[in-house]
Amino acid sequence: YVKKINPATNKHFPEYNWVWSPQGVINMHYPERWSMVQFSNIPQSQVKETFQLPTEEKFAKYLWLLHYKQRLFRTEFGVYSPTIARLQLPDSGIEDGVTFQLELKTDVRKYEAILTTQNGMEISINQEGLFKVLSY
Repeated sequence: YVKKINPATNKHFPEYNWVWSPQGVINMHYPERWSMVQFSNIPQSQVKETFQLPTEEKFAKYLWLLHYKQRLFRTEFGVYSPTIARLQLPDSGIEDGVTFQLELKTDVRKYEAILTTQNGMEISINQEGLFKVLSY
């Protein structure tokens, strides 16, 4: 493979990454940004409901944003942020009428962020991007 040169500029053409669903970044190494596929034995012509994003995925976006901001913070300061406020994020919010709280546990080398909803669901993410459903 040789990357093509634009004869008008004598520079490489920009990347053209076609994907079936936009990721928001030109980088396939972000699986959390990939779209979801739902499989079913029911023929599409007989399906009466539309795809519903799993509840934990609706809240996951808040944890992934915190994760990206923690990575940037560590690059700049050499440690993870000890508070959510220093990441310029709110520590609570509402999604589809369900309120939630964010909690951050951190030290120099690691962190864990936990999102808890008003109805008791808990999900977390850590410095490695490990996303977990703790309780449903």
